[in-house]
Amino acid sequence: TQSYLAHSLFYQKKYAQAIPEYEKALSSAKKSGKLNLNYQRVLIDQLGMSYGISGKIDESRQLFKAAIKGDPKYPLYYYNLACGYGETGNLDKAMSNLRMAYKFRKTILPDKKLPNPRNDSSFKKFLGNEKFENLLKEMDF
Repeated sequence: TQSYLAHSLFYQKKYAQAIPEYEKALSSAKKSGKLNLNYQRVLIDQLGMSYGISGKIDESRQLFKAAIKGDPKYPLYYYNLACGYGETGNLDKAMSNLRMAYKFRKTILPDKKLPNPRNDSSFKKFLGNEKFENLLKEMDF
C-alpha cells in the first residue's frame, strides 16, 4: 500500500518523494473508512514533516492547523507546527505551539515521546534566547 512506500521513502530521507505517497495513503484510508485515530496521526505527522523538511513550510502549517481542529489534544501536531514557525524565525508562535505540545504530552502515541526542542534544528536559532530558555525549563528540557 501507499503507506508502506511512503514510510520507506521517509526513512530513506526522500521526503519530497514521500509526500505524494502519504497524500495517497491518507486519502485512500479516509475513503475506505479504515482510518483509525492512531493511523491518521502517524500519516498526518509524517506527511507534515515531509512537507516541512522539503521546504514546503506553508503546506506543513496548513496540514497541522487542520489536523489540530479535528484532533486538538494530539501534541505532535503542535510540536511540528512549532517547528515550522521556528524555521521561519517566529519565536512567539513557535513558543505558543510548544506550550500546547507540552500541555497535551500525555496523549502522545504509546511508542512516541515529545522531542526535546534543544536537539531540534528548527529551534537552534532560539537557543540562548531568555524567553525560549525559560520555556524549555518550564517544559523540563
